[in-house]
Amino acid sequence: MEDDHFSARRLKRLIMDIDDTIDVHGPLKSVAEVTEELAANNDYDLIFSDIRLADGDVFEAFRMLMPQSFVIFTTAYDEYAMVAIKNNGLDYLMKPIDADELRAAIGKLRLNRNAQQSAVVSPLHGVLNDTRQYRERFLITKGDELCMLCADDICYINMYDNRITAFAVDGTSYPLPM
Repeated sequence: MEDDHFSARRLKRLIMDIDDTIDVHGPLKSVAEVTEELAANNDYDLIFSDIRLADGDVFEAFRMLMPQSFVIFTTAYDEYAMVAIKNNGLDYLMKPIDADELRAAIGKLRLNRNAQQSAVVSPLHGVLNDTRQYRERFLITKGDELCMLCADDICYINMYDNRITAFAVDGTSYPLPM
């Protein structure tokens, strides 16, 4: 999102120098174009955005439709930093863009993405690697006799008032020891 042709070309060249596998779209030059694009496609990995566009500031578009991705703001104005943070701002780079600062900002995205993936994947590994053994039979009293109740014959188990009761598929109930 950049209304200045030369700034957009320079930013694209810097991005490609850092990582030529990054697919760069745009530039979008106005609030209207940004709003239209976000309405049609809001699943970018990362957005680079100037603050002031041809017909207003980019935050006007973000008020209508917040991007789902992180945004690296690239601007000549330093007074918007706090607003940028509240609008998915991952970094705030002052023009002219320094290649090392841009590299560090892109690195932040990779760190955030890895952290998000770990937060999702780690609990799944725990579930998938769960090898706990569950009881297949329960020792119950049936009248004066001790009997085995198979887990497959249990419809559900209820705990109420410090008592555990197994309800069998056939409708009978059996107290279970704690």
